[in-house]
Amino acid sequence: ADAPSSESSNSAAKKLTGSFEMNYLRHYLWRGAEFGNNDVAQPELVLTKNNFSLALCANFNYIPKNVPKEYYSRNAFFDEQDVEIRYANTWGKFDCEFKAMAYFYFFQIGSPNTAELYSWTGYNIGKGLSLFTENSIDVINYAGAVYSNNGFYFEHSFDKNNITIESSLYAGIAGKKFNEIYFETESGGLNLLGGNISASKDIGNFYLKLMGEINRYTKPGIKSSTGLRGTQNFAVGAGFNF
Repeated sequence: ADAPSSESSNSAAKKLTGSFEMNYLRHYLWRGAEFGNNDVAQPELVLTKNNFSLALCANFNYIPKNVPKEYYSRNAFFDEQDVEIRYANTWGKFDCEFKAMAYFYFFQIGSPNTAELYSWTGYNIGKGLSLFTENSIDVINYAGAVYSNNGFYFEHSFDKNNITIESSLYAGIAGKKFNEIYFETESGGLNLLGGNISASKDIGNFYLKLMGEINRYTKPGIKSSTGLRGTQNFAVGAGFNF
């Protein structure tokens, strides 16, 4: 296809766009860690202008009475609000995204509000396949806690059916402080090997989405502290673009 004209590109760049998604996740997983909350929603509203986005993401417990009692002061339905400022761009074969992320927790014992700086960089090998590195560092309450995913990312669109497939295989590497906080272990290094796959179908401005994820811990200390060999998850969602 021909590249859009500079006039149409500039017009699109000035337009405010966005999306909203509502979903269901069987487990609350974050960087391979399971937090004991099952049957959750993590809806997200994203507003984008030029290369910048504002994202609001929450966590809702569909069954508040089932939240882990040792970590909550009450049976909470709405227990988390995240705010993200994003910048995304492409330079040649490199796709990059940078974020400043703030996390606000409600009714959770031992979970202070905090913030992170984040980056995602992918190098396009060809035919939808990229090498990627994803890195984050806490800058407030757990300052210096770092986590990194590194691996392969694949994306392919079936234009005739308006279906997009995305998948990644990765190695999760954490610093010592991150593992002390989230896994109660005393060393950093290779935490896990994992992968995920998602499929979305566009129906006009609306879309439907399915996702599956599996992680296998490689560090004996994490297996011992969690009592798990790894984690897994699945999700369904629906949203619309505007």
